[in-house]
Amino acid sequence: MTNSDIDIDDALKPEALTTGRSVFLAFQGGGARGIAHVGGLSAVNNLNLTISGVAGTSAGAIMAALVAAHYRADALFNPEARTHLLQSVANGRYQRATALFGKDWSAIRTLRRAAGIGKAIAGWVKTSGLDLIWSQVWSQRKGKAAVVAAGLVLALMVVWHVPRPALAVLLALLAGLGWVAIRYLKGLASLREVRELVDVAIAEGLNIKSREITFEQMMEHGGLPLKLVATNVSGKSLELFSVETTPTAVVADAVAASICLPIVFQPWTFAFARRGQDEKVEQQFIDGGLVSNLPAWTFDEDRALQPDTVTVAFGLQPPRSAEDAKPNWFTAALQTVVAGPPEVHFRGIDRMVHVPLESAITVLDFDADLDTLGKDVEKARSDATLQIKLHVTAVPEAVRQVLADLQEQLGGALREVFGLEAPGVDEPLFRIALAIQKPTDRKSLAIAYEVGHPVSQRGVRFGLAASDVGAAWQGNPRVSRVSDEQVYKDAVWTGYVPVYDREPLESDDGSLTPAPGEAAVVAVFDSARPLPARIWDDRDEFEDFWLQLSEAASEFLAQPDVGQYFRRSAAWV
Repeated sequence: MTNSDIDIDDALKPEALTTGRSVFLAFQGGGARGIAHVGGLSAVNNLNLTISGVAGTSAGAIMAALVAAHYRADALFNPEARTHLLQSVANGRYQRATALFGKDWSAIRTLRRAAGIGKAIAGWVKTSGLDLIWSQVWSQRKGKAAVVAAGLVLALMVVWHVPRPALAVLLALLAGLGWVAIRYLKGLASLREVRELVDVAIAEGLNIKSREITFEQMMEHGGLPLKLVATNVSGKSLELFSVETTPTAVVADAVAASICLPIVFQPWTFAFARRGQDEKVEQQFIDGGLVSNLPAWTFDEDRALQPDTVTVAFGLQPPRSAEDAKPNWFTAALQTVVAGPPEVHFRGIDRMVHVPLESAITVLDFDADLDTLGKDVEKARSDATLQIKLHVTAVPEAVRQVLADLQEQLGGALREVFGLEAPGVDEPLFRIALAIQKPTDRKSLAIAYEVGHPVSQRGVRFGLAASDVGAAWQGNPRVSRVSDEQVYKDAVWTGYVPVYDREPLESDDGSLTPAPGEAAVVAVFDSARPLPARIWDDRDEFEDFWLQLSEAASEFLAQPDVGQYFRRSAAWV
């Protein structure tokens, strides 16, 4: 028995498109790197996926708001035509991204240069070995005391020996530096123009004549469900803006609140009312990346109501070669704010696919040329297309086809061997489900695929150490009649077959155990119809039936790369 007529690799070819699959999109913050999100959206558009809602933080908030207003990727930026949204929205008032910051752009550019100088100095310190000397001195208690004492002595020497006029100049310089520091802490640039652009773009995208578009107005005019995250400084909390939580809040204000990267942008303050509040209250906000920079979790309830919809979470990251280099402290801190660890964003989220998009530009490269931006967008589109097809569309469909073929071919072969009559066109001999251990799971596996079950159990978990499914993976496959541990309650018999991608290890007693580190995959066979009495009532005959089924299934599923594709296609479970 073979599945040679099914080639899962075909699913990853560019021409293997799919249509209609519903997805939620979440966009991560990342400053100027957010241009890569256009490539991610382009992949979604080209795969003809249906967008059911969008969420975003910081730069991702701008992207989410535009997508919610039904902008497609080629309207935001078309690398081939060298056209972009700024050329058309608001009568082309801005043309370039830096025009959104006005005279404040020079301050942002100065900050970027200072960060570059700091990085160069940090590199020199590292290569010279001074960082090792400093770390050894500072790591010791006496070393800290010596450094503090030396600083005090130096300060006293300056006070005693430096002439008063020179000391006055020095103090004036320190005061000036203090003023600069205070200004930097308050934020270098205003977001007024960005806020205006977003408001106009939403109105034009949804063909709304008025301005100051609120979340409820956006929905009334056909916009997609939109969720934005910001850090509420006034309330010292996370703020989730949406039609459910803040229906009368202006979307452009929520976007401005979400993108206030500390130091770079001034905090955004505006008045709004949460649902149930009669009066608006003025609140101050800074960048949402401080609390949740990739808000895939905002669709948890929506996914529960739409079980066939998957969340695609677009992340942002530098190219790997650049990521491996050790950044200076400022760059590292800024990157932490605008990116954050993905483990935090995804913890406990089911049916979610993380698609990291690489960007060669830095967080503050708002003046990058069109060629550079185009390369980022094209690479992001290519990478996103592959990942989405692998985890969401073509490959999962191919996996289901493999299981359907197994059901048909193996069922037909068993009928011939045991002389069974076909119960009917719509009633196969058995049903199949796949339980798969996700890469982030350590103690359990969950139902990922099903063929022939009227009531879905997808997502139901089973412990590796305390279940029949887990026991099968640990080398103890079995078949059972009706019991409390049946995966599907209508089943009259259930059997379990482990699916190994690597050669399992054989114990002294002849039993097989999985190779270390291999993610668990178990095929679950069952039926709601009892077998004929001559098989059902004869224990030996029933065991022979199961032996032939399990051996044939193992051979079918052990073909090259089948188990690997099963594992790799389960990120959305």
